[in-house]
Amino acid sequence: MSNDDEAQEEMHEMQVPGLEDDVRHQVDDVAAPEVTCLADIMNEADDEWAPLEAWKIGDFAWVTVSEQRLAEAFTPEKLGPADAELSDDHRRHMGEVGRVGAVGKQTVDLFFKGSGVGVTFPHHALKKTVVVEAAKGPGVLPEDMGLLFRETVHGGLQLLGCLDGSDAYVAGFEAYTGWWLTHVGGEPVTTVAEFGEAGGENFRLEKRITLPFGFAAGSLEEKVEGAVLMSDLRVFALFVALFVAFFILDRDVESSFYVTQNMRGAVLGNEIPSMYSDDSSIGCTAGSTQEPLKWQKTYDDLTNVADWNLWVTSMALPTLWHSSHFGKSVGSNILLGGVRFRTIRVRSDSCSVNPDIIPNIDGLEDEQACYAPYSSGAESVGESRGESAAYLLHFNSATANAPRTKARYAACGEANIDASWTPPLTSGQITFYHCGGFLFEIPFRVNSSATGEYTDLPPEIAIDIYRQYACQGWVDDVATRLVAMEFFEYSPTFDTFLSTRVFFEVAAGGAWIPTDQLKTFALWTKAKDGQTVLDVFFLCFVFYYIGNFVADARRQSRRRRPLLAYFLQSWTVLEFCNMTLFLVSFGFRFAWYARSAEAHIRVDELINLGRYPGQLDQVEWLFMIQVYINSCNVILTFLKLLKYLRLNSRMNILTATLADCQDSIIGVLLIFILVVLAFSVTGNMLFGTQMYEYRSLSASFSTLMRMLMGEFDYEAMKQENRVLAGLFFWGFIILGLFILLNFLIGVISESFGNVSQRTVAMPLDRLVDKTKADLKVLTRPDVIKKWLKMRMRCATRESHLESCIDSMERWRDLTYVPIENEHGELEFREGEEEDDQTITRQEFVGAVCSVDDGRIIEDLGLPYIFFIWAHLVYEFHRSQEAEQMQEVMRKQTAFERGCRAALADKLKIIEQFQQRMENLSGVLDHMKSMLKDKGFAS
Repeated sequence: MSNDDEAQEEMHEMQVPGLEDDVRHQVDDVAAPEVTCLADIMNEADDEWAPLEAWKIGDFAWVTVSEQRLAEAFTPEKLGPADAELSDDHRRHMGEVGRVGAVGKQTVDLFFKGSGVGVTFPHHALKKTVVVEAAKGPGVLPEDMGLLFRETVHGGLQLLGCLDGSDAYVAGFEAYTGWWLTHVGGEPVTTVAEFGEAGGENFRLEKRITLPFGFAAGSLEEKVEGAVLMSDLRVFALFVALFVAFFILDRDVESSFYVTQNMRGAVLGNEIPSMYSDDSSIGCTAGSTQEPLKWQKTYDDLTNVADWNLWVTSMALPTLWHSSHFGKSVGSNILLGGVRFRTIRVRSDSCSVNPDIIPNIDGLEDEQACYAPYSSGAESVGESRGESAAYLLHFNSATANAPRTKARYAACGEANIDASWTPPLTSGQITFYHCGGFLFEIPFRVNSSATGEYTDLPPEIAIDIYRQYACQGWVDDVATRLVAMEFFEYSPTFDTFLSTRVFFEVAAGGAWIPTDQLKTFALWTKAKDGQTVLDVFFLCFVFYYIGNFVADARRQSRRRRPLLAYFLQSWTVLEFCNMTLFLVSFGFRFAWYARSAEAHIRVDELINLGRYPGQLDQVEWLFMIQVYINSCNVILTFLKLLKYLRLNSRMNILTATLADCQDSIIGVLLIFILVVLAFSVTGNMLFGTQMYEYRSLSASFSTLMRMLMGEFDYEAMKQENRVLAGLFFWGFIILGLFILLNFLIGVISESFGNVSQRTVAMPLDRLVDKTKADLKVLTRPDVIKKWLKMRMRCATRESHLESCIDSMERWRDLTYVPIENEHGELEFREGEEEDDQTITRQEFVGAVCSVDDGRIIEDLGLPYIFFIWAHLVYEFHRSQEAEQMQEVMRKQTAFERGCRAALADKLKIIEQFQQRMENLSGVLDHMKSMLKDKGFAS
């Protein structure tokens, strides 16, 4: 037995999934020596089948039957139960070159020249080389023999052909065009210089499996990306679980819902019971009497200042002062401090009237007053309502019924004297409002000067206080732009604070627009140390991913990849937004910690505060900002899971479809948005004055988007303009829904079909076989040992493989060098264009050996490098199978369409045949009846 065969007896067998349906083959896993240069690899094992290398890639695999190896192959220890016996047919083809046919576990079917029948040979009888007999002496160069070689880095000499009539042509070298010269007279040859120095009587060539360079580099890049994603997925799964726990445990949403519903039902849901008989509805006129309402009204039914005052005095304040349980409460919730009422007004000269309609003459002073929509420049802070500080009430039994002063104007900083900075704006449906204005506060408890103790303020006094301010014109229907009632309460059951802010915006046109904002929030206390530890742990995760983000950018820079392209990738943008929002969220969280620690949080202090607890406004805002930001982060974080779905071709169908149609879909979306925007402007002009849904351009846009989902009020549109409503409605439905939206769906559906056709699912048995084969290599003791050593140096296979890709690209730049043409432009030689550039296993291993002076090959080991090459070969064959399958499907589809088109007329005749036969039967029956009547039938 040869030394090569003895070495192969010590090799581990590895089963690689077959390259055809239900076909598998077994090759030997070479226990290659620990070398760091390509020459040693070529000298040792290049006359054998490449370890882990697929036998067949299309029609590129050719082998030679060796006489010595044929005899050794049929020894009892080599012969398997399924192997054929040695026959004369086997011996007849010794030394001939055969094309590989079907590949089995132990055998290969070969097709030789002039023979259409495959001859089965055991694997061990085959060599992938051929020997050409031709004499060559030292000093003879390839051109002297008529040989044309292409010298490649790490690969050696590839035969491109030979000159007609030359010695090489006569010797038969032409038949081996594309093969690689490895030896001349037993001496290894890898360069033209070594060819010139060598001499001998024969040339050894081998047929190597080549892969397109673009495919090899791209597949290796995908493998590295897949390995990185798989490694990140384990950490990211823990990150997602921790984030969900962090977000959900921070706020008991269900309990908060019941807390807000308790207040919403009590204060906003009940009907107003009664009203006074005067114009104010609250008894501002002496002698007015209280009488029941003739119709029921709730908070959402209020339409003017009289309704507002009536709701406050007969519904809101009586509800808040209904019972006493450790302070005023609604249900089991404890009211804190006091309730604040405030208005924001505009000046009477905040806009100008049309002088042609209202001239500037005596007697029209009231008509010349103009109250603009709210803006900071139009706001009134005038003397008529008082200025300086906010009015704060302190009561005792002797002065409880004393006349009150007018509400005074206070800026935000003056209104919230307990706040260290200005609280945020109040968001309404029309615009945003600051936290100041003309305001007064009614405390829930007051300090008695006689005893120095805090007592509950009687409900009738609270109502009387508000009535006096309202009767003095604190709020009206003309200058007022915002009227609000604000207070806080605490739920001891759920350790939750509730901010209740109910207000009306008074539009410049006179409409009263109701809004209620009930928000639950928490304060940080020492009792939440466990949650604080979770916060710190989660923050470490955030810094870990920020470090990964920076490391990825540095790696792209080190690999000389364009950083701008990296930062503009969709996943990079998503990651950047996600991490930025996490940092901003934690910034607000630390501010929430600090403000919670500064605030007065004891309930006994808050209920006896005697005023609106303005410091809680800050805590509420800081807490809610975290909720809003993390709500966005939940979406971004779960969207990032789509990135990891790329590990599975079927699960990646969504992102692959969107990537496939992104160019088309952007154009369709742009047209779609333009159409909706045009109809939004039209709808705003046509129906905006009568329909709330079209009151503004943004509202009109939202209404039209809902219309596409089937939500619309066609009858209200008809009442405004019967003719134009129909044209508008059906025009938008036909153009926006029937055409554009369906066109958009069609673009996505077409891309989905294309992606589905390109996605070839691996059969389960082949997937299992490949997984087993991979595990056999990855669990080898020497492979595991090298991996552990590499990890101890904080290195990874993925980073090494990235270096291998860079080395492959450098090899490509050295091997395929463009030259100048007659026009001075750089171009590749014929046959060396980018689509024609290839790489072999020897060139691949040589490129890997050259990285860091062999450090990569020392870390990874040759078995793992061969495993990577086998993976590339396998993926290339799978892509060929997919292309062939798609071509077959296209031909089958075209054939079916052609058949249907050709037989269309015949099919109609066949379909009509039964009806014609039935008609003919009816005619025959009729004729038979006529003959019978004439007496011709028996």
